[in-house]
Amino acid sequence: MAKAPSDIWSGSALTFKSDIVEWADEKDTKLSKINPDGTVPYTAQSDIGTEADHIDGSVPSKVANVIGVSARIERVVKSAQQLASTPATEPAYSGGVNNTPTTSGDTTLDVNAIFASQNSFSEFVRAVNIGSIYSWAKGNVSGNYSSRQSNAWSPQSVNLASEECYVRNGFRGANVSSIFSGAENETDVNLAARSSMATGRSSVNIATSGGRAGRGFGAMFTPTITGGEITDLTIDAGGEDYEVGDSIAFYDRAGAGAGATAEVASVGASGEIVTVTVTAPGSSYSEMVDVGVDNGTGDFSANIAGVNYPRAYGLGSATIASSGSTAAGDNSCVFADQDSVASGQKASVFASLSCEASGDYSSVFGSSGSIASGTLSSVFAANLCEANGSQSVVMGRRTINNDNRSFAFGDAAAGATSTANRKFQILANGDVLAAGTFQGSHSFTDYAEYFENNILGTIPLGTLVALEGSKVRPAVSGDDVLGCVSATAIVATGDTPFTWQGRYVTGEFGEVIYDDIPDPDHPELIPDPDHPKRIKNPNHPQIESIPVYDDDGSIVDYQSVTVSQEWILNPDPARMVQNPNPAPMISVPRENPEYDPSYENIPRSKRPDEWTCVGLLGQIHTRVDGAVDVGDWVQPSDIPGVGTKSDTKTSVKCMSIKKPFDGEFAIAHCLYK
Repeated sequence: MAKAPSDIWSGSALTFKSDIVEWADEKDTKLSKINPDGTVPYTAQSDIGTEADHIDGSVPSKVANVIGVSARIERVVKSAQQLASTPATEPAYSGGVNNTPTTSGDTTLDVNAIFASQNSFSEFVRAVNIGSIYSWAKGNVSGNYSSRQSNAWSPQSVNLASEECYVRNGFRGANVSSIFSGAENETDVNLAARSSMATGRSSVNIATSGGRAGRGFGAMFTPTITGGEITDLTIDAGGEDYEVGDSIAFYDRAGAGAGATAEVASVGASGEIVTVTVTAPGSSYSEMVDVGVDNGTGDFSANIAGVNYPRAYGLGSATIASSGSTAAGDNSCVFADQDSVASGQKASVFASLSCEASGDYSSVFGSSGSIASGTLSSVFAANLCEANGSQSVVMGRRTINNDNRSFAFGDAAAGATSTANRKFQILANGDVLAAGTFQGSHSFTDYAEYFENNILGTIPLGTLVALEGSKVRPAVSGDDVLGCVSATAIVATGDTPFTWQGRYVTGEFGEVIYDDIPDPDHPELIPDPDHPKRIKNPNHPQIESIPVYDDDGSIVDYQSVTVSQEWILNPDPARMVQNPNPAPMISVPRENPEYDPSYENIPRSKRPDEWTCVGLLGQIHTRVDGAVDVGDWVQPSDIPGVGTKSDTKTSVKCMSIKKPFDGEFAIAHCLYK
């Protein structure tokens, strides 16, 4: 049984041809004879019949099919000869940054190849086109596989099952199952993408239409190189979405060129590059120099499952399941949004329409037409709202919250967005502001205040109390009634739910004293804003010499290949430097020097033996004796804390009897006024 072509591609050129002919004889043409040079004789069977049928040796019409098979075999043989190995096995490669282990192996006679492809070009060393059409591979270790009209121009670039895609500039890039897409920087990928561009370093578009991972794309240049210096640039294509000052990078593919710098000098209305300026010519450049824009936007960015041109411009930014949205700030994110922007550092927009999170660490959730511009500000479930204060939060419609560290809810059916539309707000000092009424349930019916007990011990619910100085005790006959011990207060003041009541210094009238101080949360040190994102590669240039073989496996020349890039991402974190911006002044309550935060605060409401909640106004359940009936006025009796009927008007009136007199007391529902 002859070997199929896939089994014999690794064989030598000397044995390949006879094997492929034998295989074709058995599996394809069933020819009675194939000449040693691979041509088809006139006397053949199968498609052209038997030898007896054509005794005159004439060639029937179907012989053309067989001749086509012969020509196909010849092309396969020629392609296989390209893949044949050199006689010697090379030693294991010992280079690499991380010293990744390798093993010894074979090298093909030709270090570029075209196989099962049409009208394609493998230009540089280790460049291939396999099963592709109208494609171009010219990067070192580049290839087009099952692709159409695609270009793999960068080292270690690939187009796989893609159409009209390209990889150029930088190193390492790929388009996989994509169409009309491009990768223009280092380690960029478009995966199942359409009309998408990855231009930041290590940026990606996945299952996205019109994605832009990195700002600016499509510019192409031809450098003028004189004596190893870059002296000029011709703009072949202006691209779009560039800005003045964007840096231009040079990639010498076959030499030790370094030092050239250039920048965008002017752009058109769509951000297309109009003019450029070469600011330094560099030196030692070969004639094989690629040129591209490397403006530092969109590094490690991603657009995932997006449509309508989602954009990820910030460092480590992402748009996910979004339409027409932009993540412009570093580490910003837009998730399940439409036409929204996260432009602040570490800002985010979620499930929103036409919103923007422009403040650093700001966020917008489930909103439309809203903006979070303050640092650490948030907008929730809002329409046309703004959170402009630092650490401010807003909800509602057409409402602005400008107050730092506050929460606001507002509503307006029409008109301009305004602070005047606030309906409810909680301020940082604990104040609560409201434009409407507070409504409690039926069971909460009075207003109360906490008073200190005159004698240690719990005063029972429903007890009438009187003042003894600033403290309270059960009231007896002849006392002025202050109120009644209550468990139904809708408002209870004088408690200490959060901290010691004396924590802050107060003035003569009990007002809290405030001081203006620099914000202690303002960072004294910040990451160096001049910290370079790119640095010179200390290992550049790294140049490999690739041997060129003749058909006999003898080395006839060497091809120089540059396998490093001049500029790399800075692996070091930014150093911390003095913050040039002064701390803003903020107003804070003056803390009592006697306050000790190490002590646990126990609220007064949790200490009933020391403090009592006294209802002063409203409807309160009250202890009375058997003399009190509905409609009676109530006054203290001789029994401490128990009321009795008064023949004169008092501040307490019985509205109903909730529990009849049981020999000790009855429970009356009384109105205090």
